[in-house]
Amino acid sequence: MKVLLALLAASSLLVSGCAAVGKDACAGTTTYTVTPTSVTLDHTAPPPGNQQQFIATSVTTYPKGCSIAIPEYILSPYVTTWSSSDTVNAPIDSTAGPTTNGVATCKGATTGPVTLTALSVGDAKATLVCK
Repeated sequence: MKVLLALLAASSLLVSGCAAVGKDACAGTTTYTVTPTSVTLDHTAPPPGNQQQFIATSVTTYPKGCSIAIPEYILSPYVTTWSSSDTVNAPIDSTAGPTTNGVATCKGATTGPVTLTALSVGDAKATLVCK
């Protein structure tokens, strides 16, 4: 009887997955991205033709079997602080707001791709070329 109970207990641990091994094993993994990843714009076009909004997001995934009160993954858009490797020709707006945050404007031609970085989102990056 003790052997049968031990087998039942062991099999329930295997079936319950992550929740059976403790909350530390259920830690989420977060991936940060910026979309779009690469854009080319005409700096001579009038707004909004010379502008592109970049969206910084994070996705947190959790192992199957974890007993958490949220979905297996969480997608979160971020209002973040942005930086541009060419602030003269391709500045990017960090002002909070759905139509301002992450908007890059081509004000002049760039000599190559400009790196745009979402600083508070794991330093996720995108590139912009202004022709």
